[in-house]
Amino acid sequence: MASSSAAEPIKGSNPIDWTLTDMIDLIPEQLDENNYLCWRCDVELILESQSMRHFIDIKVPELRHRLLALCKDGLTVDKYFHPIFRIRNVLWFLGHSVSDDDLVRCALGGLGHEYDGFVQGILARPVLPNINQLYRLIADHDLLFSNHIE
Repeated sequence: MASSSAAEPIKGSNPIDWTLTDMIDLIPEQLDENNYLCWRCDVELILESQSMRHFIDIKVPELRHRLLALCKDGLTVDKYFHPIFRIRNVLWFLGHSVSDDDLVRCALGGLGHEYDGFVQGILARPVLPNINQLYRLIADHDLLFSNHIE
């Protein structure tokens, strides 16, 4: 009796066998007019993870510019940091990692005037927090500020 070989590929495990529907199912967000950057980063990460980078044209300077152009503008901390983390990951996949200090400075730069005191306090520290610590600090700041207003 013939047994199946362990060397046989699992059906659908080869990215070339994937259909567009299979790839779309991996994208956590549906594209709309408000989330193009996040959606595009998700698509790029999926293509990158499947070694399909050669099918896309990502320009590193464009991604770096997007980091500098991000603004919080009333977004929640999660929605503000999501594209920061996505762009960081895409740049890392492309071999152009961004230092934590640069990410922190980009994130601080997009906060707006209502955060001026907060930003000055962070920049006055002898050592900047890493990007994950900054995320938590901004979340705590927003929570305290929203409780103070109520």
